Amino acid sequence: MGKKRDNKSDSIALGTTIASTGSITGAIWKLSWPVMLGMIVQTFMGIVDIFFVNRLGVDQAAAVIVSDSIFGVLFVFSSLISIGSLSIISRYVGSGDFGKLKMLSAQSVFYTVLISIAITAFSLLSLDIVLGLFSLTPVVTQYAKEYLVIRLLGIVFAFLNETFRSMIHGLGDSYTPMKILIISNIINIILTPALMFGFFFIPAMGVFGAALATVIAIVFASIVLYFRYLYSFGLMRTRVFLGYMKFQWSNLKSILNIGVFSTVSNITRPFTGMIMYKIASMHSIHAVAAFGNGGRLLGLMFIILNGLQVACSVLVGQSTGAGRQGDVSRVVKESLKVALLNVLAFGLLFLIFPSALLWLFTGDPLVISIGSDYLRIVYVGVIFCAFTTVFGGYFIGIGYTKPSMAASLIANYLVKLPIAFLFIVMLGMSLTWLWYAISISILVEAFVVSYWYIKKRNLYKKGKLPAISCLRSG
Repeated sequence: MGKKRDNKSDSIALGTTIASTGSITGAIWKLSWPVMLGMIVQTFMGIVDIFFVNRLGVDQAAAVIVSDSIFGVLFVFSSLISIGSLSIISRYVGSGDFGKLKMLSAQSVFYTVLISIAITAFSLLSLDIVLGLFSLTPVVTQYAKEYLVIRLLGIVFAFLNETFRSMIHGLGDSYTPMKILIISNIINIILTPALMFGFFFIPAMGVFGAALATVIAIVFASIVLYFRYLYSFGLMRTRVFLGYMKFQWSNLKSILNIGVFSTVSNITRPFTGMIMYKIASMHSIHAVAAFGNGGRLLGLMFIILNGLQVACSVLVGQSTGAGRQGDVSRVVKESLKVALLNVLAFGLLFLIFPSALLWLFTGDPLVISIGSDYLRIVYVGVIFCAFTTVFGGYFIGIGYTKPSMAASLIANYLVKLPIAFLFIVMLGMSLTWLWYAISISILVEAFVVSYWYIKKRNLYKKGKLPAISCLRSG
């Protein structure tokens, strides 16, 4: 996809850039909409997967839901390499240094394999301990182990998928990863019922079949993405690719210097979210259901925001690499406009029709009533996620993700959990304080990230920061 540029013998297939699009807003949309569509398809396929698993029985469904939550936490660690790779590669694209870009990309593949193997080994060895934390029945535990073992054996491919996608995104191509993601999800949805319930000569495998279908789809996607990566980065000759794939501590340090802070930030929300669910359960099971269903609805808005963050990261990285600070500021400004417009337009539904939206998930009047309060209160805070998302994309683009981590830790551990614990657990006040805690924490996170963005931008203007930071020579 896109035109090619040559640097000596190097040939890189570039996708969307500000120069090729001719418009910053156009480039933002061109990069973001494929990411959004891919996430929508993946979310839908996840719902269909659970639909089929529910046909097996309550024990099997509970096992898969718990297993997916565990795997979701482990998958966050894929950003250790993927986020750093996207950041540095997009900056190499901007600087035109395709030789270093090739080296960094090949080494990213190598580091991803090493890290994913280590996580797989650790997870398999500690599986019994982790499952023991959930107080499951012996039957559910056995189903969970049956499902998780095969999923854990596929972690290498899941992590490689994320790295390949991020690196191709860094070139400005979000369309190709979207197509591959959609095809792999279709394969998953076809294989899931066939392997779970049996089809012709295929025996019924139950939850093991559901896990196997997912892993097969992931392996397919990783193989296709691998060959697309080789083509896009001009590494089709195996000898050339393997020549770049070696361990260099300086490059790994540069990648991890970006990825570690993003990973800590990303894992904070699901971890504190589990604690918030626990506090909600102290009120009633209806509160838990309202919390979960409301969260699913708000999650639809984050599909748009996540797509914009990828676009902002790539375009900021390219502009930073090229030393065009003016373009960096314009990318952030336009991304923020688009994010606020979508959050405000989309969110009006949560203020005006919360009950109707929740009815799509449940007919319980008490759950709908509690969930309506959740949507209205939390949405006020979610408006400010536009700032958190766009400025977070900016920090990824320039390779400086500490502010996003700091903001996430402060908002979740010093604001959200203390407010919820004080007003709900200690003072026994109404459940709405749980929703206020979430909304206030989002506002605080946006304030901290915005402060760091303004501070960083002023340093650039005063010439106290280099145009390209955190890059290492080969």
